[in-house]
Amino acid sequence: MDISTILNRTAPLAIDYCGEKFTVNVFTDRLTPQRGTELTRRVEKDAEESHNFTALILSELLESWDVTKDGEPYPPTYENLQGVPFTLLQHLYDKVSSWLGERNQPQKKKKPRASASGE
Repeated sequence: MDISTILNRTAPLAIDYCGEKFTVNVFTDRLTPQRGTELTRRVEKDAEESHNFTALILSELLESWDVTKDGEPYPPTYENLQGVPFTLLQHLYDKVSSWLGERNQPQKKKKPRASASGE
């Protein structure tokens, strides 16, 4: 097992926002305790960044997306995400964080179902 491979693993997630559909490629295991502490300190130190916390976290979690601005690619960088409507940003954050939470839950083994005949 290679930690760098795990940290850089991505998976696609389809998003629907007000009838507009797009796909984001999410780093599934990017956030570490160390990186979480660094981001928290950055936000605590800079009041302006505390208002942009959602953009900061998403810029860490999103590898790419198929969103454009004026027909040109619009990568999900911290700077670009600050120019996205807050309602879209919050919707995206909610979808990504809940999807990651569900995805990273340990899988429960299904119990075999008894056949109708009782065998």
